[in-house]
Amino acid sequence: MMLVKEYLSENDISMYQVAKKSNISESTINSAGNKAIDKLSVRVLSAIAVVAGMTPGELLDDMLNYETGGTA
Repeated sequence: MMLVKEYLSENDISMYQVAKKSNISESTINSAGNKAIDKLSVRVLSAIAVVAGMTPGELLDDMLNYETGGTA
């Protein structure tokens, strides 16, 4: 099980960037960073997707692929 913060780190995305671009509090993003990918809220997933330049569906596919041994 991969944590969200591991995925963000591997993709050079900071939790601060996600919070700043999405207007979601840093504490909410930091809390989400310690969750497994399958426990993310749609709101946080969408915020990460914006920073990553993907749709939420593409981001989820990429995260799940990475978690199962693919590449990020």
